[in-house]
Amino acid sequence: MKTGFKYGLSVLVGLIFPFIAVANGLSDYAQEEQEDSEELVLPINIPVSLDKAGEILNERIRFTEPDAYYFRLKFYFHRNKQGDRERVRKLLGADHPAWKATDPGVPTPVLLQVSCTNGTVVDQKEIDPLLTSWGGDTFSKVIGFTRLLPGVYVIRLVLQQDAPAFDGTPVTFSIAGSPKSSFKSLPSDRRTTCPQ
Repeated sequence: MKTGFKYGLSVLVGLIFPFIAVANGLSDYAQEEQEDSEELVLPINIPVSLDKAGEILNERIRFTEPDAYYFRLKFYFHRNKQGDRERVRKLLGADHPAWKATDPGVPTPVLLQVSCTNGTVVDQKEIDPLLTSWGGDTFSKVIGFTRLLPGVYVIRLVLQQDAPAFDGTPVTFSIAGSPKSSFKSLPSDRRTTCPQ
């Protein structure tokens, strides 16, 4: 009886072990693939710091749909912290009763560069964005938008002036497609297509 049990156990181990080895191999392969992939995919919401001037973001991002993509800085406030919304709003300006951007607030001049992975610049914008929208726990400054065809692009954001007043205020760089976009490819889009 003991011999039959040992034989059955060794057969069971012999059958299960290859499956475990294959599963481990696939897991290792998937992990290697993930580590090799340096590209981010949409939606994008990456924390950035505005304390010091200089490059605050440099990422490879895969865009899978042709669209007009909006680039913005989002400033967060604590809903449950008394006065935090007002503090952030004052930093961003717009003290008009209707919250129109009449006061620029603390400047956040940026250079946004969109390039192909081979270094070809597709679009570049230099702007000191103003407050353009707000939500339940954020305010946004739109940097601009760029029409992009599917491909991998390098997105670089450079802060051109220190903005230490935002220390303690969470800020993210956000990319999103237009929800109502009816993108139609134009002849000019061909020159901005990155090599695949």
